[in-house]
Amino acid sequence: MDKHFDSLIKPRLDKLKPLTLLEIGVCEGATTLPLLRWCRDNDARLTSLDPVAWSGNLPEQVKQPYQDYVFKYGESGALPTISAPYLEEACGEGLLDYWDCKKITSLDYLKQASESFDAVFLDGDHNFFTVYNELTLIAPRLNAGGNIFLHDVSDKWSRVDQYYDIRSIPTEYVNGAKQGVLTAVEAFLKDFGGVERGRLVNAEALTVWLSQHPIYGLTDRLKGAARIILRGSDDVWLRNQHLAFQKTCEDEGLSTGAADYVFEILSARHFGLGLISKAFN
Repeated sequence: MDKHFDSLIKPRLDKLKPLTLLEIGVCEGATTLPLLRWCRDNDARLTSLDPVAWSGNLPEQVKQPYQDYVFKYGESGALPTISAPYLEEACGEGLLDYWDCKKITSLDYLKQASESFDAVFLDGDHNFFTVYNELTLIAPRLNAGGNIFLHDVSDKWSRVDQYYDIRSIPTEYVNGAKQGVLTAVEAFLKDFGGVERGRLVNAEALTVWLSQHPIYGLTDRLKGAARIILRGSDDVWLRNQHLAFQKTCEDEGLSTGAADYVFEILSARHFGLGLISKAFN
């Protein structure tokens, strides 16, 4: 998510001026560092959740893992500790004054949390069960006008599960019928009255959609998508892969006035960045 910070995340933070931020998934701290710098400059506070053990020049209370948690990336071996150079840099800059780091899994925290948040950054365990339940638990804690930024909405994990700690996933959800981050987002929108402003479709579906609409009158965005298809750009992952294709509700003649949540895909590059915005009451 850090690769999206300057171009997509920071401009929205600058506009919305959130005071309370929640980050789910820290790992090396590559996104945490710019978030803490933003908090310092805007008198805001960041709460970060991660159960992993960290090594390096950090306060002992944040280095310890949650209970017996051991980080395991997919089929790779377990990692006893994770190096966190960006967190060390944040510590050196005195940014820990703006940081509340909780060594706990996201679902364990959200089930008992009473805090509310203006902005949430979701980049933790990339599977349907975890992400759907994270969104469900975040919903009542997201302030009106709040935003949820989601990573990995357009790479393989959009439709395929990844498990950092498979022990925490109920058996019936392990490699189940519903998998991936984007699938979880779609289920959340369906259950909580949300709509999609941006979506991922495969090349075949896009071709069919374009064939059903006259070229005259298409927005520049859609014309650009058509040109990409025609020239076979490397930016398009054809056949059984996902293509970033943003269609606004206005393009479809839909209204977002009654929707509690609006989802859009901000970028399909660097594993994809999505945004769920909560309407003002």
